[in-house]
Amino acid sequence: LCEPYGGPWRQDEVMPLIENVMTEFWTHDSKYSPYELVPTVAALRKSGQNLIEAEAFTGDPADSKWDETPAWLKPIGDAAFCDGVNQLVLHRFVQQAFDDRYKPGATMGRWGTHFDRTQTWWKPARAMVKYWQRCQALLQWGTIAVKTEDDVIVSKIKGEAIIKNIHRRNNKTDIYFVANTSRNTGSATCAFKVTGRQPELWDPVTGSIRNLNQYKQQDGKTFVEINFDEAQSFFIVFRKRAVADTISKKKNFPFFKELATIKGAWQVQFDPAWGGPVKPLAFAKLSDWTTNAEDGVKYYSGTAVYRKIFDMPTRQIKNKKLELLLDIGSVKHIARVKLNDTDLGVIWTAPWQVKITAGLLKATGNKLIIEVTNVWANRLIGDEQEPSDCEWIPGYISGGFSLKEFPDWFLNKQPRPSKGRYCFTTWNYFTKDSPLISSGLLGPVRILQQE
Repeated sequence: LCEPYGGPWRQDEVMPLIENVMTEFWTHDSKYSPYELVPTVAALRKSGQNLIEAEAFTGDPADSKWDETPAWLKPIGDAAFCDGVNQLVLHRFVQQAFDDRYKPGATMGRWGTHFDRTQTWWKPARAMVKYWQRCQALLQWGTIAVKTEDDVIVSKIKGEAIIKNIHRRNNKTDIYFVANTSRNTGSATCAFKVTGRQPELWDPVTGSIRNLNQYKQQDGKTFVEINFDEAQSFFIVFRKRAVADTISKKKNFPFFKELATIKGAWQVQFDPAWGGPVKPLAFAKLSDWTTNAEDGVKYYSGTAVYRKIFDMPTRQIKNKKLELLLDIGSVKHIARVKLNDTDLGVIWTAPWQVKITAGLLKATGNKLIIEVTNVWANRLIGDEQEPSDCEWIPGYISGGFSLKEFPDWFLNKQPRPSKGRYCFTTWNYFTKDSPLISSGLLGPVRILQQE
């Protein structure tokens, strides 16, 4: 395994001698930074190699300091998929040999992204990994279609979305991965070089598949208008014969109207093991944890459980056959939703909604639980308000401080000298004056119904 660039040799001469060639991309300035990815992928495609691996999401302290989130990572990875990568090799994963008292734990010096079992969002981020699995399964199937001069499929864009794509083909099936690689919303009229077949939308976030009923076939292409939320992506698949080349009344992207807003107080339970209050708090309204007067909330990192009982008169649900969604509005940074003891799944990326199972809502006494997880940064900053019990030295490259050596209290499993500290790590990115990161469920939380 080798990344054959950055040295005194010609990449195209070295690559044939390597059994497994890999490329890389970074997260500089919170954006996709492909480094040598594009020429490496081009050379691999020319050689006929189908599996294209990439050292993925490499980051430095400007972008990766225990503040990365799944939603932040998504458009960066999608851009790499559009450039031909179809297998992510996550950078980086540290073996966390310490027990769970010492989180977030060891680092690989200053470098990110922090993929570790000690990550706050490690368990709910399985939803993100499932997304990558679905994408990679389709992006490894068949072969990349030969590029032509008119490969750019977007003919018209509304809004500020930035659309990239890649086209794969297997026998008579054409697959387009189409991604909004920006953090803005918009729509695009896309022209796919396929005719005579029904366009389908495969959503890799949810796993759902449905027909796109409004399309036009002309001049050897199929034209479809696609709506994109921020950093949203789809597979557009052509595998079935089109029944009719007409415009259907059924919209490709149905509109959802607000049925109800869940207002009032919430009960919120934090974990005292990470500095949170022992007893549940009553939030009169949804608010940012960092604005809370209580330090245990202000500097909290981890998962907090929001609980709410609400009524939903069934007369408001006029047509029970129409789809219902729970929209949680703004959340920092990932949430698992449970309604009436049914797990509706994890919401980790736009459009920040989850489908409500048919028949689940009751007229009265609906029990809503939202488990919200933020990043480690705030707890680490909170610890910096306390006396230090470790010795730090400046990092060999700017961007924080390295642990000089493991302290005696750590090695001998003794009580920690600085009683107000909760975290332990081998690289310190923060000071007591570092800005806190917005956290918690901000809402509004709404019930939406398809029109």
